Amino acid sequence: MAMLTHLPTSRLLPQIARTPARLLPPALALTALTAIVGLSGCSMSRLTPASPSVAVTGMHGRVKGGQQPVTGATVQLYAVGTVGNTSGATPLLIGDPVLTDAAGNFNITGDYTCPRGSTQVYITATQGNPGLAPGTNNAAIALVNVLGACGNLSSSTYITINEVTTAAAAFALAPFADSYFNIGSSPSNTAGLANAMTNAMLLADSSTGLSPAAALPSNATVESDKLYTLANVLASCVNTDGTTGCPQLFSDTTYGGIPPTDIFGAALAIAQHPDTYVHDLFTLTTPQAPFPASGNEPNEWTMTIAYADPSMHTPRFVAIDAASNVWVVNNADGTLAGFTPQGAPLLGSPYTGDGTYQPSALAIDVAGNIWVTSPLATQDLVGISRHPAAHPHPHAGSGGQNSVGTITEFLSDGAEVTGSINFSYADLNAPISVAVDPFTGFIWIANENAQISVLSETDGSEQVPGGGSGWGTTNGSIGSANTVVLGAAGDAFVVANDLAIGVVGTTSGTLTSFSSSMQYQAPLAVAVDKEGNLWTGSGSTGPTGFLTTLNSGAAQVGTDVTGGGLNDPNTLAIDSNDHIWMTNQSGGNLSEFGATGAAEGTGTVLSPAGGLGLDAGIALAVGMAIDASGDLWVSDAINNRMVNFVGIAGPVATPLFAAPVAP
Repeated sequence: MAMLTHLPTSRLLPQIARTPARLLPPALALTALTAIVGLSGCSMSRLTPASPSVAVTGMHGRVKGGQQPVTGATVQLYAVGTVGNTSGATPLLIGDPVLTDAAGNFNITGDYTCPRGSTQVYITATQGNPGLAPGTNNAAIALVNVLGACGNLSSSTYITINEVTTAAAAFALAPFADSYFNIGSSPSNTAGLANAMTNAMLLADSSTGLSPAAALPSNATVESDKLYTLANVLASCVNTDGTTGCPQLFSDTTYGGIPPTDIFGAALAIAQHPDTYVHDLFTLTTPQAPFPASGNEPNEWTMTIAYADPSMHTPRFVAIDAASNVWVVNNADGTLAGFTPQGAPLLGSPYTGDGTYQPSALAIDVAGNIWVTSPLATQDLVGISRHPAAHPHPHAGSGGQNSVGTITEFLSDGAEVTGSINFSYADLNAPISVAVDPFTGFIWIANENAQISVLSETDGSEQVPGGGSGWGTTNGSIGSANTVVLGAAGDAFVVANDLAIGVVGTTSGTLTSFSSSMQYQAPLAVAVDKEGNLWTGSGSTGPTGFLTTLNSGAAQVGTDVTGGGLNDPNTLAIDSNDHIWMTNQSGGNLSEFGATGAAEGTGTVLSPAGGLGLDAGIALAVGMAIDASGDLWVSDAINNRMVNFVGIAGPVATPLFAAPVAP
């Protein structure tokens, strides 16, 4: 437990807060108590005070319905809610309402104060006349533009509020909003919401109302044609008196029996249910559509920002750290690449490890360090660990490769830990998967040509939990391991090549459950949900694939689930809403399922027959991870890029150690 107690309190408390007290090891519970007492005692005076409110000088802009000015619209500036997702936003313009003039212009002249400079804000325009006969008012108009940090606004800030900015806001803020006046996050996920706001401002320029934004990085591309197509759909309601165009839009965006009543509500429903009524919505576009869309009907209403970069060479598996930086291993050159939440390469990326060769997986520990497995190693490597005296018999390969393989540790800044070139020990044999246990400080490794290995996170030394001598018991042998993931507290699921799944106690090293009834070979797509169930995907027995649920005892629950675009599933991730997501290696698409039931669940197909994300042009979907903004990141191994599906999932606290939890 020493590895956890030496960590900074700021890094340790979020993990403790997400863990039931009864599941905390005694040493970690003591650390938590010490930290809390420290914060509530004399050290409180040393805490950084909250940022003071910031006075501003105003801003100005224009509200447009398509290309027509909206006159008499009410403009309001909101600060996002801070007590939970969809929490009520705070109106900042008090006093006389700000209205648009005959040209759709508005002017805000210093009649608001930012709660803090970093407070995220957005602006709305509701009701008004979209260029029809005098006296006309469309009560369904509710247009939105995301502005980001309040302290960045000034008298020179110019804003265009239209259907494009509204669609961009709906896509990016889908996990955080249920109306234009309820947009917010939990106090612990303000950074996740801030990143989502930034994504909205990359999809659509807040000044011009065009897509993409001028600030979009040069290595990024946006599905602007789809964004314009959706903006044209919304314009079919905006540019009316509300009695024509709007009823059909609201009917086609009704989910759960309650139709939306305004434009942003309809846009939000589309972003949150991207595969429903796609054709019906597309046909709402009028012949004189105001925005320059191609006229091609989309497959569905997902939205992506794709990032290509020279540092990516056949990118494979993906992990996300506590700052929502995206890390990916490159299979072609054995490097590790890191990116900001907006796809900019981290300083020094890509990073080279002496022992990485065709890396297969990565995981991030509590301290933010990255552990990378390589099933093979180049000939000139020898098994030098950080403690060579304790392991005097390195396993050197021959013939150009080392079948033992390596696991390499990188610091959070990308620097390789000195002497960590492979941590090659007797039990390491073609390591193909890695998982981090934050409670014990162990790094769990599945060996494709052997069983499993366990290392200490603090010094890389080999461990045998509980003092045991192996991983086979009277219940059978796990054998050749393929994947390892952490399950309920105290357990690890180990998936084997020989159709078996074992459950091993992470503190005892004992095989507690064992199943050999799997009907397809070596599933790579595995993840654990909040109820402790294991979800696996495999396509080896058919052209499409299967989704299977197993309970905490490795017994299958229900029957295999098919459909939803499954086509050779490769990676599986679960979001905080217990939605199961798969990348399909052959289909270049995503599949989505809903977990039904609490203790034991079976999957409900949520994605269409062709899957989701077909418009993103993914050639080979391999790795996948979900961040605190609800963005789903997919590595496209052939096109050498990362594809961010904006706001599609339930936000997940990162780094992910076992079951997903909301940040």
